[in-house]
Amino acid sequence: MVDSAHSHEISFSIDVTRLDTDTRSKILIVVATLLVGSFVNTIPQMLLYCIPYFLILFSFRPNWKPMMKKLLPLIPLIFSVPFLYILRKNVYFTVHAGIFVTQWQSSHYAIFLAFRTLLLVILTLALIDSEASFYEIIYALEDLHVPKFITALIFFIFRYVEVLYRDLLIMKDALYNRHYGKSLGFNLHTYRVISYMIGGLLARSLVNAQNIADALIIKNFQGHFPHEPKPFKLKMVLFLLALVVYYTFLIILGSPFHGIVITVLGG
Repeated sequence: MVDSAHSHEISFSIDVTRLDTDTRSKILIVVATLLVGSFVNTIPQMLLYCIPYFLILFSFRPNWKPMMKKLLPLIPLIFSVPFLYILRKNVYFTVHAGIFVTQWQSSHYAIFLAFRTLLLVILTLALIDSEASFYEIIYALEDLHVPKFITALIFFIFRYVEVLYRDLLIMKDALYNRHYGKSLGFNLHTYRVISYMIGGLLARSLVNAQNIADALIIKNFQGHFPHEPKPFKLKMVLFLLALVVYYTFLIILGSPFHGIVITVLGG
């Protein structure tokens, strides 16, 4: 039997069991890591950045197999934008970031950008997977006083993606049953079926959107998710402060002010 102190009912009458974790600190840790990671443009920076990154990643203890299934559909998008560099003339250029210097070839830099983006996406998925429910993320965002509009938008995007994915699986099973498990092959009939599935998914998404809107009106949803605030954990706060100090040091070394740090360290 679930203790009532750890069970909450949100506006959609869904019971969610909350784990005894400091989700707010975890979100702040991930946000800091993502922000710093977006400024990493050289090999030495990446090596120093990966030390706390993998420490954070493995401390979340994600379920790797389900997480990789969520990651696979995102890989084409992750690699598509960086690889635009390959379409350019294969040139060499040098990136200077404070004391860090790396000479890049266009194709190598594209691979580096794709790898960096992949790391950031994996960490975000690991954060979501480390919680008992996505509602924990929403509760933590509210406790961090993130605007209601942003919190509600994140919630509905996540829930709506789940609905679309469920509908896609239903249509895929129906297609499999109608063809008795046989492969469609690459022909005109296959493309016609795929286009029908896309059109059907769009039609179902419109119906689902209307149902969600009606449910919000009936429940008088005001953008707030009722829950009991949970205190910060001292261990997580100290870990967050240590990371902030480390990241600040790394950013300064990669900035024009790196000379000040070197002078101070050199006495």
